[in-house]
Amino acid sequence: VADCGGTFAIFGQKLEGCTGVAADANTFYMATKPDTTGSTGTNKVVAFDLNTGKPKWTAPAPAQRTVRPIGMDAGKVVLYLEPRYDKAGAILTLPPTGGATSVLLQHPEGTNRIENGFFG
Repeated sequence: VADCGGTFAIFGQKLEGCTGVAADANTFYMATKPDTTGSTGTNKVVAFDLNTGKPKWTAPAPAQRTVRPIGMDAGKVVLYLEPRYDKAGAILTLPPTGGATSVLLQHPEGTNRIENGFFG
């Protein structure tokens, strides 16, 4: 389930406030809500085929972290790795076929307090 909200609705469907989505010509990528069954929440990125609407693959966030797609660059999904109370966030990339993430930009330690207010 995506992280959506907002107040603008048509026929009962909220159409604004969805965060954690990106798309290319063939695939729609979205973040799931964090799984909070453990001590810290984590989530996944799910890729959907735009032609069929069916899921293609899922990719987990790094352990004890959450991610959200923020765009596409050079054919890769760009993800924002959200900060924790004790760790700064980062910008990651994910191949369009799924798999493991790579760090594109690690934010400096100590910025986690500032970053925690970005998407409030």
